[in-house]
Amino acid sequence: MGGQSDTGRDGLMTMKLSICEFPDEVARKAQAWDGVVKHAAGERADVVVLPEMPFCEWIFVGDAVDVGQWRDAVARHDEMIGRFDELASPWVMSSRPVEHEGRRLNEAFLWSKASGYRAIRHKWY
Repeated sequence: MGGQSDTGRDGLMTMKLSICEFPDEVARKAQAWDGVVKHAAGERADVVVLPEMPFCEWIFVGDAVDVGQWRDAVARHDEMIGRFDELASPWVMSSRPVEHEGRRLNEAFLWSKASGYRAIRHKWY
């Protein structure tokens, strides 16, 4: 798997995870990303777990989500997922906004250096 994965004496595989939080404010996200990249390089985690929809402000308040804000959030996530190779980790887990068949969804995903992006589950907004 890469990173620090190892098989212990009991025969079970162990993994090293890096779990982080991101600020809600877009202006602070670049610095947060740089910190995650630096941390992942130093820790050599097998999996980096990012928070729910980490690359946009939290726009999910009230009964309706502004379509323009939603599409901006989709674009920000597209851009940042394209930068996952910067992480010194073979796997990344998080969620991101997507539009599918006219529905706005929060899509949990698993990304790997070997096979790329794979959707895992959806919930709707």
